[in-house]
Amino acid sequence: MKRTQFAIVMALALAGMGPVRAPAAQADGRLSAKLEADQIGVVDPGIYEAGETVRFALTPWGHKYLLRFEDEPETFVLTAAHAPMGARVLKYDTGVIALSVSGWGAITLYTDAKPSGIPAVRTADAPPAPVISASLNDLENAAHDEAAHLNYVREVKLVFLADWNKLANEPASWTPAFEAITNTARGIEYFTRAMKARQTLAQSIDAVRLQSGSKPALTLTGKTLVVTFAAENGYAGRPSSRAVARGLSKALSVPLHRE
Repeated sequence: MKRTQFAIVMALALAGMGPVRAPAAQADGRLSAKLEADQIGVVDPGIYEAGETVRFALTPWGHKYLLRFEDEPETFVLTAAHAPMGARVLKYDTGVIALSVSGWGAITLYTDAKPSGIPAVRTADAPPAPVISASLNDLENAAHDEAAHLNYVREVKLVFLADWNKLANEPASWTPAFEAITNTARGIEYFTRAMKARQTLAQSIDAVRLQSGSKPALTLTGKTLVVTFAAENGYAGRPSSRAVARGLSKALSVPLHRE
């Protein structure tokens, strides 16, 4: 069906300093060392292969990065952070590490199947992230199709709701709302892999309601999962499928099943 990064810095600083230096020269040495250190763990965008079956694209997006897996429609927004020994880590919106970049630039991908990590090799330049454009009709179709898909693959009966009249007058919200619907459906499907999660969700939630707001959020109100998206935040304006699954796990007190 349709599936709509003290030791390295200090070492470099000391290497740039002689036994005696004027304060200004010392400051220059420290600045030079810092600039050099900032070049450690540089993230090299491109197409990567991890193991024999996983291919993904990594592209810069402002101060963040976009991660797209081959044959999967979702675009994940990753936030970079410093790690020991000049490394960097790139994290999902859940805070979980997706990729690590060593001081010399080697990349490791972390997946549910391989939480210890898989070395990744760059094979080509990455094309620009795809630009998705959705119409109001696409939103309504996605709401129907995703509900039907969840019923088919998980026997979970849900309805996707929204203020369609309000959305009709907010065309800038159509694409982020569309992605919020499809990400939420994937997150629910991911969460309900185990029978316990499936049964708990069926007893606890019967609807998903989309609404616009200043930042992405998930809230369980009664038996309705409220998904908030922020159109002005672009790719970062909607919860990822991973955030949805993790949010459900926390709200319903059911651990995520790992395959």
